[in-house]
Parts: sequence; C-alpha cells; structure tokens
Amino acid sequence: MARAYCTFLVDHGGIVPGSVSQGPDTRQPDSESVWKVIYDGGRVVVIGQIDKLTCQVAHARWRAGQLDRRIRLKGAPELSAEVWSVIRGSLASEVGPSLEEKAETKPASKRRQRRAPVAAPYDPLALHQPSAQQQKIIWASFAVVFVGFAAAMYTCGSKDEPAPTPPPVETKTPPPPVVEPLEVKIAKAETFADALALAKPAMAAGPTAFATFAASRLRWEDVNVPTETSFAAAIKDVDAERGKRLCAGGVIRELAQHDIGPRKAYEGQLRIEPADTIQFVAVGTIGTLVVENTALFCGVVIRIDFGKLTMVGMFDLPENRNPIVEQ
Repeated sequence: MARAYCTFLVDHGGIVPGSVSQGPDTRQPDSESVWKVIYDGGRVVVIGQIDKLTCQVAHARWRAGQLDRRIRLKGAPELSAEVWSVIRGSLASEVGPSLEEKAETKPASKRRQRRAPVAAPYDPLALHQPSAQQQKIIWASFAVVFVGFAAAMYTCGSKDEPAPTPPPVETKTPPPPVVEPLEVKIAKAETFADALALAKPAMAAGPTAFATFAASRLRWEDVNVPTETSFAAAIKDVDAERGKRLCAGGVIRELAQHDIGPRKAYEGQLRIEPADTIQFVAVGTIGTLVVENTALFCGVVIRIDFGKLTMVGMFDLPENRNPIVEQ
C-alpha cells in the first residue's frame, strides 16, 4: 500500500539516513544543501533554508510516479533538476505509487449466456416473414433515407448560407488548492493562542506539533501565567487538562540538547516529587543549568507517557524573560 503521510530529509546524495518518519517530525534542514520533504496524500511540500531561516520553498504533486505541478514559492530559490530528481527517486522508494494508482475496480459480474436457438430447416416453398428485429432495421433504413431526402430538398430551396458551427469552448480545470501540512501551519501561527488551537488535537501523539512553534516564537509571558492545572489533575485526566499551563519546581535528572530546526531546544526530566516526574522539552535558553540543579519550569501540558507528564515550555531564567533573539 502507498503511504498516506511521510517525511524525510534529502541532500544531493539522496535520503539522509535515519530521517524517514511516517508522522510529523521536528527535524529541519541544517544547511542550504539539505531539504525536508513532506508527503501528505499526494501533496508534496519541500522545506529548505534561506539565509539560515527555515521556510517552505516549493510544492508539487506526486502522481503516476512523477512530480508534476512543481511550483516555487515567491522569494525562494529555484530547485535544480538534480534536486528534483533526488526528491522524485526518494518518493518512489519511500512512498511508492500515488494513492490514485492503488484504486482497484471491481470485476465485472458474469452474465448468464443464452443458448442460441436451433434454426429450423429451410423450406424454399414456404413464405418467410421478416423477424421483428429485421422489421426494425427496415423501418429505420426508410427513416434515414427520408430524413436525408428532406434535408437535401430544404438545402436546395434555401438561399441563405448555413451558419458556421462555433468551435467548442475549452474549459481548464483549476489547480487544486494548496493544503499545507499541520506542522507548517502551526509554525506559521501568529500568536500563542492560534498555535495552541491548531496543535491541541495532535498533542496526544506527542510534543512535536507544538514544539515546532515554541522553538521560534514561544515567550516567557506565554507560560508564566497563574497555574491553570496541577500535576495530579493532569495525571488523573490528561484529555481534559491538555493544553493548559503549569509551573513546577524540581531537580533536573536528565538533560540533553535536541535542536528543532535552526533553534536550540533541550529534552530531559524534572523530578518534582520523589515519585513524580515531568518529561520536558525546553526552548529558549537553559543558561548554566546542568543535571542535579534545582529549577522552575513553566509550560504547556501535552500528554502522559508511562506515568510521566510531558510538557513544552521554558525554565525561569533572566535570559528567557527578555524578547526572543536568534540562539
């Protein structure tokens, strides 16, 4: 079966090893010679870097094993034929034929065959009447001859030239509307509330969707608000508390850098009680924080993983209280 959704990174040599994913992925191109390809039900979006900024550069349609309707976005550089060839080969290996080619028609139902009647022996002395089918053919022939004769008589008696038949009007099918993948829509959201509304339905699958927005646009004032939920309430019913904001202090038990596109991000665990743990994705900066340091983390509730509460947000540091700058 052809895949309905797939993402991967490509360079001039083909697919970057380990970059193939069948769901939304936060990994982004890390140079201008690497591109991210998102396949969504026949729609292909190409994301690249322009002056160290990650943005959409082109889109196309995957159909019959080929890329057609290739369109470069305004202001983006033109992709070379070599790059399009690499993308086409990668889609052929990872996605396969487009969904339209997989549709199969049902076999036609078998019809009952009638046995031909046995013809009676021909008698030259008997009077033979034409069958009903033969009578229909004879009368149809007479009708055609009569209509042709009447038309000829009308043409001969008319002095006016017949009006020319206008040429058929060609109708062009408009191109399908551009449908952006969810992670692109979230990354382009103007406000925290807009990004949260778009990402909330996808949060049950993980922090990727909202982390894409948070890495570039989340501000301290977006999460430093009066507590909207608690650890106990989120563990009890995460579906009801998902998307709400929470601040919690504890000891950092795990910490590792995991960048999202061109911006720095950090993943780790924060122990807030002897038995309570928050799995966090921290954007902005972590300053001099290391494992075993005590810190305050404020963020958005995403989901529960094996009894651990997953959140996306920031640490309470002076650097994060200033406006966001390029990391």
